[in-house]
Amino acid sequence: MSLRTKSLYLSFFFLLTLVSCEKPSDIGLGLQGENNLLGTTFEKMNVAAGTVVQPDSIVAFKNNPILIGKATDGEFGTISAAHYTEVDLNGTGVSFDIAPNTEADSMVLVLAYTGYYYGDTTVAMQVNVLKLDENFKDAQTYFTTSTIPGNTVLGTTTFKPRYHRTKNNKGTPGSRLLRIKLDRNFASQVLTKSGQNDLSTQEEFRKFWPGIAIIPAPNSAAGSLVGFFTKPDTAGTPVLRVAGINLYYKDKNGAPKFHNFSLSGKYYFNTLKAEGPGKLPALAKGQELKSTDSNNEVYIQEYTGVKTLITFPEIETFKNGKGNIYINYAELVIPVKAGTINPSGKVAKAPESIILYESTKNKRVAKTTAGVSYTVQRGDASAFGISRPVRALYAADSNFYKADITSYAQALFDGKKANNGIIVSPIAEDAFTATASGLTFPGTITANRAIIDAGPGKIKLRIYYSQLN
Repeated sequence: MSLRTKSLYLSFFFLLTLVSCEKPSDIGLGLQGENNLLGTTFEKMNVAAGTVVQPDSIVAFKNNPILIGKATDGEFGTISAAHYTEVDLNGTGVSFDIAPNTEADSMVLVLAYTGYYYGDTTVAMQVNVLKLDENFKDAQTYFTTSTIPGNTVLGTTTFKPRYHRTKNNKGTPGSRLLRIKLDRNFASQVLTKSGQNDLSTQEEFRKFWPGIAIIPAPNSAAGSLVGFFTKPDTAGTPVLRVAGINLYYKDKNGAPKFHNFSLSGKYYFNTLKAEGPGKLPALAKGQELKSTDSNNEVYIQEYTGVKTLITFPEIETFKNGKGNIYINYAELVIPVKAGTINPSGKVAKAPESIILYESTKNKRVAKTTAGVSYTVQRGDASAFGISRPVRALYAADSNFYKADITSYAQALFDGKKANNGIIVSPIAEDAFTATASGLTFPGTITANRAIIDAGPGKIKLRIYYSQLN
């Protein structure tokens, strides 16, 4: 797969349209009680749930913004985030108008807080800035588990995350900045390239300086992950040529100057990796951690591959004694465990939404031969398409996700879909699914997670059906 975005144009024809006796919005959690409705029968089907971890193929190239740090979160393990980016020359034929043998005053990496935090923000973290040893490669796909070698430490800092907005001495609000001082000898080395071929074009410059990695130091405490922008603002107006890497020096007349090397808008990605302790990092591909073996809990987390597998063991027997039934409405309700969102002393937000995928027998997301994932379709769409995926939003006031899977449930009962279960993912698996769901791809990098309450009767498949003559 190329780094550069490729457009994918597909067209699909729906094979059937299911029309319910009532509008889906008229039936569901808002009903008073759980009684029969005008010829419609209501039942709750038991489901089984477990957790699967699939971190090996999450596309990371150009996932935004910057995410850095390390945090420990129960069964999710220790999550570490790093950022890899090319450095932009910001010009052609760059010359600094300096006297011979001029040394740099300093070089500083400047980042702007976004306001995203995950973990314990009271713990100081240490981050290193490494000089990459290799260039980004156009023919390579970068995943959240990818790395680029870099052995030279250009700078390091230890800091506690701070609130992302501040005011200047005039009371004007703007971005709060993180500044990391870089190696002065390297800064002087860059300065000596003034007017030379290495600073003539971006292509020549990237040969001299392939880029940087901003990573948590190996010995850094596990506190939090923090988000950063490369473009700060003042009162909402972007401040250009400030964030990035600033090289400070004095010109041949002794006047202070600086040159801004911005961070790449062309080549960059974030990594997000989970390691022990915790049960989830230890799960192998195809292995399932059943809710009965994890305190009646199952898990989802963005960009670490942690997903929930929901299966329906009663599908084959549900119709027994009912004859030919027609599903008016089927609703999957997935509750987040009480007290697990932003627990005391930590920031732990729930994913904004979930997308449901059909599972294979091997507990992987089912895909077409073209590599597009089979999403469970919205309840009012054909169960056999892939262009209208159901995307369920997190309802913070009720603490659950709720998905209309009417047409999919009907196809299961009719034996027209394999009953391998549903994989619940907090991110889109591919660009097609993202676009069809109204999302960007690969999207905004976060470690948002949810602990799902999988106790008896907690995850519910609510079914409203009618018997046909």
